[in-house]
Amino acid sequence: MAAPDEPETASDATAPHLVAVVVRRTGGIAGVPRQWAAHPAPDDGRLTDLVARCPWHEVPPEEPSGADRFAWQVTVRWDTDDERHAALPDRAVLGPWRDLIEAVRNAGGSA
Repeated sequence: MAAPDEPETASDATAPHLVAVVVRRTGGIAGVPRQWAAHPAPDDGRLTDLVARCPWHEVPPEEPSGADRFAWQVTVRWDTDDERHAALPDRAVLGPWRDLIEAVRNAGGSA
């Protein structure tokens, strides 16, 4: 079985299935937190592929908060009760991170 550190594609029957991706955004002008969640079907590998593309071992260190800056928290859960978390400053939400966050925001609506 693949460890959450190395998720496999959804086509692998022995791989854990992604059950939820939660994105939380804090900060901004009003300081109002927002949260979105996506719960993919077991046969939907799109979010699993996006999670696998993110550089989980290269999450930049948190930076001191500044006025009107967003901070992002991404939580991924598998059916094996494993979880992975990333706290990202707004400047780090690029490439695969941006793709994953946008997919969750578009798929899940507010949580």
